[in-house]
Amino acid sequence: MALAYPKGKRRAAQRKLVRSATMPAPVRGLRASDAIMGIGNTAEAALVLNNLIPRELGGQVRPGSVTVATKLPSVANPDSGEVRTIIGFEGLTGSLSKKRFAATDLGIFDITAESEGPWTEVYSWINTGGDAGWCSYISFTNVNGDPYILLCDEQNGYIVYDGLLGTWAPGSTGAGDPGPEEFVQITEWQNRIWLVQRDTASAWYSGIGAISGDFTEIDLGSRFLKGGFLVQLESWSFDDGSGLNDRLLAMSSAGDVLAFSGIDPGNASQFEMDGRWFVGSPPKGRRVMSDWGGDVMILSSFGLITASVLATTAEDNLNSDLWASKHIARYFRAFMNERTEFYGWSMELAPLYGVGIFTIPQLPGFSDAPIQFCLNANTNAWCMFKNLDMRCANKDSTGFYFGTTDGRVLRLEGHVDNVGMTIEAEPNAGDPISWQTLTHYDPLGNPAIEKMMQFIRPYFIGGAAPSYNVRLNFDFDLNALDGSPQSPETGLALWDEALWDEAAWAGAAQNYESIRGVSGMGRQIAVTMIGESTTELSLLGYDLMYTDGGLL
Repeated sequence: MALAYPKGKRRAAQRKLVRSATMPAPVRGLRASDAIMGIGNTAEAALVLNNLIPRELGGQVRPGSVTVATKLPSVANPDSGEVRTIIGFEGLTGSLSKKRFAATDLGIFDITAESEGPWTEVYSWINTGGDAGWCSYISFTNVNGDPYILLCDEQNGYIVYDGLLGTWAPGSTGAGDPGPEEFVQITEWQNRIWLVQRDTASAWYSGIGAISGDFTEIDLGSRFLKGGFLVQLESWSFDDGSGLNDRLLAMSSAGDVLAFSGIDPGNASQFEMDGRWFVGSPPKGRRVMSDWGGDVMILSSFGLITASVLATTAEDNLNSDLWASKHIARYFRAFMNERTEFYGWSMELAPLYGVGIFTIPQLPGFSDAPIQFCLNANTNAWCMFKNLDMRCANKDSTGFYFGTTDGRVLRLEGHVDNVGMTIEAEPNAGDPISWQTLTHYDPLGNPAIEKMMQFIRPYFIGGAAPSYNVRLNFDFDLNALDGSPQSPETGLALWDEALWDEAAWAGAAQNYESIRGVSGMGRQIAVTMIGESTTELSLLGYDLMYTDGGLL
């Protein structure tokens, strides 16, 4: 007799519950030195963030670029020379006295007016080629109230621009002083000119308000405990609790930074050393300290640190958390190790955009996209700029300018790159700005459970629907999405067909979102995107839809 199973209800298969999660845009910027596991420190952060500035509300596509000069010559390239320094001048009579110059290894050129050449030097270097054109400069008003540009070139020394006469000429020093050709860097402190003498530890200072005549030497060699020559001097106004105190900073080639205070360097009782720190050797060039909105940013092989942090920290307590570059240390070290012996390192604030831009040398003979680090000056969040051929940079009251390796000068402006000059017969209307991101990994609240991903919905706000591709990475795949993004699903109105008061039109800022299918399964999830834009655009975040899988 056959056995019969007991009668009863069959248990229905449990339906998988569709879950959702929201990931904000990486507003905390690059966190390349943190663990990639999805924990608190990496929330709202990215492993790759190119051409998206981490703002308070989302990731904003960086500014575009507008051409203001082309075909600047160099010794080797008569119509596409490397631009090494941009020099701004503002006189005392308003906009008519504003001038802009660019230096190559041939000399200095007046680029105040848009032009594609041919160019004639307003000042020709005596020694061309080599390191000529790598300059430092200051604007200075002498005791008579006359405005000047005072400049030191790495190869040609001390040069003076007379703002009243509009002429350039070699500077002059007193009898017995080194000749002007011996000086390679300049700053102003306590209304005196301070000059760095080539291949020595000597600083030379002028009389009060003087730009020529006798200079007095101060040998800092005995103060540099690590040795080396004097690379750069920089002035700094610091509030130490008793009011503003002007200090003079000096950095050596071996990595010592000295701070001096006082009002009379010729009087030992009124000129004293307040501090000494070892920060690591600087890279090549004399742009390793920069005014930073009331502070001084210092660049070395260890990273980036401000003078105010040094002044409030004992040398033996300079731990990694105090460095401004701590979140990009892994990337920074790689570039520094590879490119420290090349010119092109510099730091400049771009006040109009609320960021600081750090230029990195391009390796000779390589065709990789140029890269700069960018720091949000308000939130201290990092990203990278790409595809800006930024060999040198400078700011003035009219904008942020940069020189290229192929004889151009451009201004950060607008929402597309390489906009041509209006004087050109067929000016370029501009190239789209490409952007890319890979977020840190996120377990979506449950790190032990596999997630079967189904949909993603990115959110944007901007002037037009973005063109982008999106993909999910699983369980610590660090390959960011690359290639060309697909065309946008604009949803915008067609002229002469849509209703005026109901349709969406490009131009004004609008919200854009669309659901896209994704696939794959993993415990930890990261979003990687590439895109292009030609209007103002910000990435706000993503919605994710998925079902839970099994344990482990």
